[in-house]
Amino acid sequence: MRLLPGVQAVLERLAERPEVSLALLTGNWEPGARIKLSHFDLNGFFPFGAFGCDSADRCELPPVALERAYLATGHRFRPAETLIVGDSLNDVACGQANGIPVLAVATGHTPAAALAAAGADWVVPDLLAMPAIPGAAPLFGL
Repeated sequence: MRLLPGVQAVLERLAERPEVSLALLTGNWEPGARIKLSHFDLNGFFPFGAFGCDSADRCELPPVALERAYLATGHRFRPAETLIVGDSLNDVACGQANGIPVLAVATGHTPAAALAAAGADWVVPDLLAMPAIPGAAPLFGL
């Protein structure tokens, strides 16, 4: 495993913002996801989320994550004020199915062109490129 460029810095910056709540949404079962995150000491950034053990259908996970966000924060997040960051076509489809904008990061197996063609709202080569997105500085706290 390797920590991808920009991940640590983006998580640290977002965690400093009181109006931002970070959650993990993944097709992995929670124990496996937590093991992966622990390798880089990232679990603390994600106090809750939705996982493959909640549903095998990735498109069913955002409502689970939004409900857990409400239980953790007392705030009902709307899909439009939520963001999915992912590197796969499943991540893009998940966002689209739930009206959630998607930042696709082309660090996985899916090429940037395929992520864009699938309908991602933004596509970047890695998280270090986020400041180049128009309007991203206020959105991501960079």
